[in-house]
Amino acid sequence: MKDILLQRSLSGIGQQLLTCRHARQDKQLTVARSVGISVSVLSRVESGKYKHVTIELLLKLAGYYGVTIEEIVSMSN
Repeated sequence: MKDILLQRSLSGIGQQLLTCRHARQDKQLTVARSVGISVSVLSRVESGKYKHVTIELLLKLAGYYGVTIEEIVSMSN
């Protein structure tokens, strides 16, 4: 049950990050380079398949998009 809830949360967060990226019309490569991760990691985060999402990574992505972690999480619910 916990795995299902975690997957739903990660999927929602990933979808919100994808929405932010599309709103800015940024490429994955641009975002990934800016926050210091690979395109592969960003792709898996956006698809909800990356299970090692850290607060530090969310802070970097939120900062890049000009939103807070709270906004990303609340918009994903």
